[in-house]
Amino acid sequence: MKKNRITYLCLLGFFLLMSIIKHSYFSNIILYTLLFLPIFSLIHIIFTYFNFRFSHQVDERIIVKGDYIQYTCEIYNSNKILVYCPMKVKFINENLFYKEGSKSHFFTLFPGQVEKIQIPIECKYRGNYNIGVKSIVIMDYFGLIHIKYDFIETIKLLVYPNIEKIRYYPIKPVIFENSLSLQKNLFQDKTNIYDVKDYSLGDPLNQIHWKLSAKYNELKTKQYSSSLQKKTFIFLDNQKFDKDSETNIVLEDLIIEALVSISDYLLKRQIPVELYYHDKDNNLFEGINYSDWDTIYEVLAKVQFLAKADIERLIKNFSLASKYYSDNHGANIIFASNRLSESIIELLNGLKLQGFEITLLLAVKEEKIENSLLEKIEDLKIKIFTLKQGKTLQTIIEGDYFVS
Repeated sequence: MKKNRITYLCLLGFFLLMSIIKHSYFSNIILYTLLFLPIFSLIHIIFTYFNFRFSHQVDERIIVKGDYIQYTCEIYNSNKILVYCPMKVKFINENLFYKEGSKSHFFTLFPGQVEKIQIPIECKYRGNYNIGVKSIVIMDYFGLIHIKYDFIETIKLLVYPNIEKIRYYPIKPVIFENSLSLQKNLFQDKTNIYDVKDYSLGDPLNQIHWKLSAKYNELKTKQYSSSLQKKTFIFLDNQKFDKDSETNIVLEDLIIEALVSISDYLLKRQIPVELYYHDKDNNLFEGINYSDWDTIYEVLAKVQFLAKADIERLIKNFSLASKYYSDNHGANIIFASNRLSESIIELLNGLKLQGFEITLLLAVKEEKIENSLLEKIEDLKIKIFTLKQGKTLQTIIEGDYFVS
């Protein structure tokens, strides 16, 4: 469009000069044609702007990550006489949902014509999204003027995260010490190994991990979790990451899917969970058994990552309250984030000193974590699982703890 305007101005200047020098009838005709051309173009654009009709829809608005839906957009020329100006359709979130060849459409509507655009959309990431037409650019035939029509209501799309059915998760068995009845009825879930330790005299022989013992040339003993446990506290750091939008979505997706899968695993085994994340209401959601699974799943599907989310303040408040509430002592805490800092490590250390068993889920894309921070985590004996795109959660959890 810029080249067209430069060409137009050059022609206008040339024929203006010709009409002054030669006073030619031909040059005057072209000069006045050039002068009135933008006016007629603008009138045509305004006519198109106020007369075209638009509609769009999708097959489904609530889906699961990885599903495909069909997006349909129709633009009408209900006029029976005049041709509309050329139009270009631009889509919202086009880099996330639309293939390269589907990102924009350029067309002209003849009288009575309908332009129908159908695009298959792959929902790659969980979350709430706006999809559809972002704007329709109406331009004249000479590429001099354009007007953007953007009074378009987008379509709300909710994409639920996938649930990976993990076989086990290393959760420490923690029961209420002041409840004798719970201790007597304690049942070990032998499908769930929460840790592997060096063999001690008196450990049952049927709990020896023979494959891992062969690998390290010393006896290793499996430790199982219990089906009667204290709550597992899940802290979701939902602060918006300081990265580009696509990287943010990938990392958010890794964290949410990991928490969804772990929550599913725990609730199926009657291990209650309590989810903390920060928004304007400082939300807390509690799941006691698997009947609460739908609520937890819904919350994690819809949770938003915010620029000013302050998970550190939530942890401080939780730590302070736990000092006066002994039933929480020794419970498992899962902290999920994409960032690791001195302040976060200090807070986790404070919880560790109170007797909590800490697990850190850290989402990374390609960049490496600072060695000094990793060393501090290792010194505190905090389990850390790095979530990476393309790796299943079960593979990440197994790590060095298990031999398949």
